[in-house]
Amino acid sequence: MTAPAKTNRACIPPRSKASALPRRKRARTAFRQRDVTRALKGVVKAGFGPIWRIQINPDGAIVIEIGKPGTQDQAVQEGNEWDAV
Repeated sequence: MTAPAKTNRACIPPRSKASALPRRKRARTAFRQRDVTRALKGVVKAGFGPIWRIQINPDGAIVIEIGKPGTQDQAVQEGNEWDAV
């Protein structure tokens, strides 16, 4: 009988506790800078007035408010006839 052949196995050191934990992935971004740029260019190209404020909601919705701060539409200032009732 012949002796069994030796196999060459690499000795893998045990994992440290830090490497045993799963790696955390980054959350997917809700918006990108180019999305905001496109929205602003679209507003300017459409000919709307000055941009007052840009708001980006947590869900990624981009809200652009147009006009001067503190001004409201005429209908909002006057109110509704049913408000006095």
